[in-house]
Amino acid sequence: MKKKSRFLTGLLSAVMALSLFALPAAADNATSQPTIDTSRKGTLTINKYEGTDTTKPLADVKFDIYQVATIEQTQTANGVDVTMTPVAALGNVTIDSTTDYNTDTTFKAAVDAAIKNKSLTTAKDTVTTNSNGQAVFTELDVGVYLVIESDAPAQILPSSRTANFLVSIPMMNDSGDGWQYEITANPKNTPTYGGITLVKYGKTAGGQDNGAILPGATFILQHKNGETWTTINSFDGLKIDQGAAENGILTTGPNGTINISGLVPGIYRFVERTAPNGYIADGKKTYEFEVVDSDTVKAPDGVEDSTYLDVANKAITVVNERPDLEKTVLDGENYGAATDAKLGDEVAWKVEVKVPSKVNELDTFKITDEMSKGLDKPAESSFTIVTNKGSKVTLEKTTDYTLDIQEAASEDVGPKWVIDFTSTGKNKLVTNEITTVTVTFKTVLNEKAVSGQGGNMNNAKLDYSNGFYDNTIDQGHPNPGEDTIEGQAIVFTFELNAVKKDGNNQDETLPGAEFTLYKYTGTAAEPSASEITANGEAIFNLVSGSDGVLKITGDSAKYKDVIPKLGKGTYYLIETKAPTYTEKGEIKHYNLLKDPIKVDLNVAYTVTKKTDEPKVDGTSKKTTITTKVDITAFDVEKKADNASITIYNKKGFNLPVTGGFGTLLFSGIGALLVVGGVGVLMSTKKKKKGNA
Repeated sequence: MKKKSRFLTGLLSAVMALSLFALPAAADNATSQPTIDTSRKGTLTINKYEGTDTTKPLADVKFDIYQVATIEQTQTANGVDVTMTPVAALGNVTIDSTTDYNTDTTFKAAVDAAIKNKSLTTAKDTVTTNSNGQAVFTELDVGVYLVIESDAPAQILPSSRTANFLVSIPMMNDSGDGWQYEITANPKNTPTYGGITLVKYGKTAGGQDNGAILPGATFILQHKNGETWTTINSFDGLKIDQGAAENGILTTGPNGTINISGLVPGIYRFVERTAPNGYIADGKKTYEFEVVDSDTVKAPDGVEDSTYLDVANKAITVVNERPDLEKTVLDGENYGAATDAKLGDEVAWKVEVKVPSKVNELDTFKITDEMSKGLDKPAESSFTIVTNKGSKVTLEKTTDYTLDIQEAASEDVGPKWVIDFTSTGKNKLVTNEITTVTVTFKTVLNEKAVSGQGGNMNNAKLDYSNGFYDNTIDQGHPNPGEDTIEGQAIVFTFELNAVKKDGNNQDETLPGAEFTLYKYTGTAAEPSASEITANGEAIFNLVSGSDGVLKITGDSAKYKDVIPKLGKGTYYLIETKAPTYTEKGEIKHYNLLKDPIKVDLNVAYTVTKKTDEPKVDGTSKKTTITTKVDITAFDVEKKADNASITIYNKKGFNLPVTGGFGTLLFSGIGALLVVGGVGVLMSTKKKKKGNA
């Protein structure tokens, strides 16, 4: 009897050894009776942990239990006999102390078949471990049971689940003198965790590569449960490297990456929340990946475009775009940062905008140009708007964009214009893969222009939405804001401060002197007046005022009584009328200048562009990026800002006027000379007669 009464202990010991868990006997729950109480009920308590770490109880593990045999005992003259009888659903299969579910193929096949056809239902129960990792089966009849771990959290892969095992109610206690009806099992699982690295880049719209690494971008991480995506708001238990995690938000670190590990196998996706430094956050694009095991990630089934995923390196690449704006001015035949011009000159400007590939998702995309007060309001006819596709793709006013040209709002500012792209226009840009829109227009330099180094700045800016989102993907996203990219170009002009003075009394200014100002394009070192007129352009007619200052004259002159403003170059003043003075009640003229007066406006300036670091407004969080004109060198001969010259005239003498005082004077002198001649002649004749 003793041999038979211990067969269950041998059976379960073998099973437990193969299943890598122990079923310790609890002595205080055991009976010392050598026979089994078949009327007594038993319990099976299962404690689950992650691996061998008893500090990490494993919840949500589901166990199914099936009774596979009954235990009966009979008493004969030879003693107590114990018999195990398989349940009817298993058919004619043998079970004894040597039976092991995992190695006895006949028994295993019978059990598997019964489970599959759902005929093994006797005393079946299902229990899931609680937060303490514990599952308890109660009211178990005396018998042999098969325990199956049918489900587990995602970090427990099917291949890592506890192997099916057999347990009997009751079991022999450790001392071998009684039976234990309350059984405890501690089966082990080996958890599996995976990880992923997100690498963030930012590029200028239209760029061919990914651009530069981008710290400070924020994302959320979502986990797919069935068909539902759930945002992970707590990263407890996860490890975040090369980035930061706070309040459910992941932020790329200094090297533009987020490295996250400790993810249970499953399907995940990153969704962008914000992008720094003027880049546009794309909250409609998701970056899905599936953690298969600790060594493997892949694109989930059904993902059409997974080019962002590098499965070999378990990395996701995310690239943001940022538009760009460049403002230039025509200098000769080329556009650049600066030019110079004279009063009344037409100045041509260009604004070139790089268009992001998803501009149609942006609520705002508009260009504003704010001009100096020294520039006239441009005519609409001077505008041209073209794309990089040339005549193949044209943008139509009103349909694709609106153009609003505005007068100066005050005396301190100049006019401005605004081009605002419509939804139709933005869709056209995307449909035709337009990467560049170029706006050119013309203005006229006026009398309000600032002369010298200050120059006349023209500021253009692009205002655009800094993100777009999908409420069905992320309901907690921020509202899109607006960022700005600014650019500058400048036009210089230089005053000709010429003063007319008396050559003898140099404190006396001379009004009324008239000049013609020529810009000389010839090659002679000291050209004559005729050479200047033949090889030069007459710029302005000038006249000196009461203060001697030369100003523009002419009844039809647009800038009459304005000091001339010039671009750099070589100029000559040719005096066409000398000033006058009054002497003894008579108006007389100063002498005309013998030679032209050279005005060599040798202006040398070096102008570059300098882009400031992105500036974020503390209140609106608006990011502004400005490319400023930097005047790195500036020199004008003799004076830094303008050309100054003093022109002296000296008094001469005039020919006498017919019938005037001069005529009478010379007539009187002539008469005296005649009378004197007659007297000399008469005296000579008398002397001759006397001598005769």
